[in-house]
Amino acid sequence: MEALAGAHEAISAHHGNNYLPLLEQYYSSHRAALFTLLDAIELEANMALALVDGGLSGDASCPRTSQGALRRSPGGNGWRCRRSPQQTGGTSFHAPATGPEQGDIRMQPYPQPTTPYMDAVVTELKQVSPGLEKTVWELTTGNKLDLSGTDPASWLLPVPDFWGLDVPPTPGGQANPGVRALLHKLETNISQAKRCVDITGFGVIDSAWSPGGPFPDGLFLDAMANGIRTAARGFTPARRLQVRVMTGVLNDPTADPWHFLHKLKEMLEPVDGNVELIVAAMTTRGITSYNHTKFVLVDGLTVVHGGVNWMANFYYQDGPANSRGGGAPVTDLDLALRGPAAFSAGRFLDILWGWICLHDDPGLQSPVWVATDATGPDESRAKAMATLYPEKFRPLPEADGGLKVLSVGSLGYGVMERDKLSKYQPPYVVHVEGAACDNAAPSGDGDENGDGAVEAYLRKWDIDLSWRTANNETNTDRDFMTVNPDANALRALVACAKKKIVLVQQDISGVARFPLFHAKFDVRLFDVLAAKLLNGVKVRIVVSNPGPPDYSNIDDIVAETARPLFERVLLQAQDVAAANKAMKDHLQLAPFRVSNSPTWRNGHKCRLHSKVVLVDDTAFYIGSRNAYPDTTQDYGFIIDDRSAAGQLVFRFLDPAWRYSRAAAFYDYTNPDLVTPVFALPPEKDVIPMRPPAKKK
Repeated sequence: MEALAGAHEAISAHHGNNYLPLLEQYYSSHRAALFTLLDAIELEANMALALVDGGLSGDASCPRTSQGALRRSPGGNGWRCRRSPQQTGGTSFHAPATGPEQGDIRMQPYPQPTTPYMDAVVTELKQVSPGLEKTVWELTTGNKLDLSGTDPASWLLPVPDFWGLDVPPTPGGQANPGVRALLHKLETNISQAKRCVDITGFGVIDSAWSPGGPFPDGLFLDAMANGIRTAARGFTPARRLQVRVMTGVLNDPTADPWHFLHKLKEMLEPVDGNVELIVAAMTTRGITSYNHTKFVLVDGLTVVHGGVNWMANFYYQDGPANSRGGGAPVTDLDLALRGPAAFSAGRFLDILWGWICLHDDPGLQSPVWVATDATGPDESRAKAMATLYPEKFRPLPEADGGLKVLSVGSLGYGVMERDKLSKYQPPYVVHVEGAACDNAAPSGDGDENGDGAVEAYLRKWDIDLSWRTANNETNTDRDFMTVNPDANALRALVACAKKKIVLVQQDISGVARFPLFHAKFDVRLFDVLAAKLLNGVKVRIVVSNPGPPDYSNIDDIVAETARPLFERVLLQAQDVAAANKAMKDHLQLAPFRVSNSPTWRNGHKCRLHSKVVLVDDTAFYIGSRNAYPDTTQDYGFIIDDRSAAGQLVFRFLDPAWRYSRAAAFYDYTNPDLVTPVFALPPEKDVIPMRPPAKKK
């Protein structure tokens, strides 16, 4: 009885839901293991507290009061327990005092999830493009990953979404698993439209030998039309659903928006009268600057976007010009979001549509072809629906949306010359000319000038090609940078990495050849990667297989990707051996594979078109912006969330490396891999890494 009374007294001493002292005798032997675990993991709070009906709510470790019970706060905007400085023991709540009766019971806002990577990118954007906030870039809260069903990773829309097989599980012409999920998402989102729908894409020349056309086709167009038709049933001819379709083209006179508009209207019967259509094909600077976004945006509330072009012959069926999407589909990735970030995308599209309305004239140097279902000579310009996303339509944050999203785009050339509010000056880059386009990779039979067949033909007609040797505009044009901030955003994101960087991209080397003659690489991005390699950060790069006919800008990964990266490492290391060692010890670089086979079963290469950047398994970018130099209009989303990043890694990034690593040129986890060893560049001396002396 005395022993029982003593035990009761010991337990009673810890009334108030504080039982920690009673656990020590049972778990003291596990202390070492627990401390080891704490060193290995990162802890994040996931419960919030809130005032309820004048009372308090919280977990069992916080004392209850006479004012009320405790509950969790929805959305995480709650309160936390803290020890009162007036107390020597126990726990109290800290909050702004509401009256003398409150006493020591106060509360303080619960800390929201920190987003250091995203915050660093925002800081960069405020310096580069302060005048484009809320139009070209914007940080929003209250978003959520837009799921389909109960799968927590269904906001990711990879295609074809099967790994480990060298032949698609579905016959050519039928939607494979990834395309099927994407089609369902497109149709479902569009069918729920209450006000407007935006569809954008990139198109190719419309001809019998072309792998596609200027506008969405195949099952992609079917899903879009089905969704519009369903939504249109809720409208009338007096109050019509507004639908905009925009495609970027390579200064292509074959792009016929009128033909597409009439085709779409036929697909919408019998409710086509309930829909107001505007269709545009556009380029803002010849063949080098045009829309490259791939949006399906509904009401400024939901958005699907990423790398997927709406072309059947690349993703699920075979077509001309080796498009072979049935037997060798392109691997790509879209994401689905819901909330204010979608509205940010709409604001960006309003800029492009505003430019289109002002340039609806095929006689201009950068022509636009516009078709509407209106009539009259001035209707195409007047009915262009240039502004669908004024502030009055900005959606409220999602009730259960706690996700911050940084939306960021680029205007290419021709839309806006510069951000007039920006005072940004690009950091000095040593040997920036090393990234400039040169007489790269001429193809076919050459001539006495060293040109390939195409270049020789152009020279025959007195077309000046000398400019191509100096084209480095994306690396040197300061004004261009201020209206294309997404490139700076990607660099800033990569610069935040402390442990790991992953790029799964179509390419990181530019189209430094006919017909674009872009810079060979983003010199500042390569410099960030070089610095990270020298500091021991692990860098993984997976790119599409090199060589023609498509989805690669280069012919040789070692010569055109690894070698330039080595030279940027060398400029910082100032030592050849140290530069080679940094790449061998910390780099993974491989061409893309979908299975253990080096090709698809039909012998065609594995092609990759995704635009994904991930740092430290925490923050990532998904969008249409390539990591190589480009001058198109693009857009994407940066998310700083460990859980979402984990789903991205599991669903897409890890499988991409699992099969690609067999073909790796660099793999720091494989000590037996013979990696390239580079010598000094052609220059006699290594250029010192220092800025030029200032003139006095």
